Amino acid sequence: MIQLTESAAGKVKELLVEEGRSDIALRVAVQPGGCSGLRYAMYLDDQLSEKDVAE
Repeated sequence: MIQLTESAAGKVKELLVEEGRSDIALRVAVQPGGCSGLRYAMYLDDQLSEKDVAE
């Protein structure tokens, strides 16, 4: 589970409002790459699959 600080959660909400869409969410992803073999990414996404956990 990932926990956001109140400040970070506020910024995410601000970004969602700026987008003006209700069908997007913040996606946190782990992808291959980087020095340790993994890199982390966060972006707004409108695609939800059965494997995703959304709260």
